Amino acid sequence: MLLITGIVLVPAGLLMLWVAWASGRDRLQRNGTVGVRTRLTMECDAAWFAAQRAAASATAIGGAGALLGGIGAIVMAMVEASRPGLSFPFAMATWTLLALGAAGWSIAWALAGVGRGARAAEALCAQRPGCV
Repeated sequence: MLLITGIVLVPAGLLMLWVAWASGRDRLQRNGTVGVRTRLTMECDAAWFAAQRAAASATAIGGAGALLGGIGAIVMAMVEASRPGLSFPFAMATWTLLALGAAGWSIAWALAGVGRGARAAEALCAQRPGCV
C-alpha cells in the first residue's frame, strides 16, 4: 500500500511543481483543466495570468509536500519489504501519516492558491473595467 501511495504522490507532486513553475512565469495558458479557473480568469487573459502568478507559490508548497510524502512512502515501502517482522500497526500508522498528511497538505495549499488567485483576478478587474 505504501508503494502505491508513493507511486501516486510523486507524479502528483511533480505535476503541481510544474504547474507552479509555469504559472509563475506566465507560461500556463488559459485552459479548462489546470490553474485557477473562475469566471473572471476564464474571460480575461490579464486576470488569468494575474491569478496564476498569485497562486504559484502556494501551488509549489503543495506540490513539494506531495513529492516529499510520496518519496517517504516509497522509502517506507522498501523498509517494510526488507523487514518482514515490522508490525502491522506501525506500517498502517506510517501509511496514514504519509498518505493522508501529504494529500491533505497538497489540497490545503492548492485551495490557498485558488483563494490567492481569485483575489488577484478580482483586484485586477476592479482596476481595469473590461479586464482586457
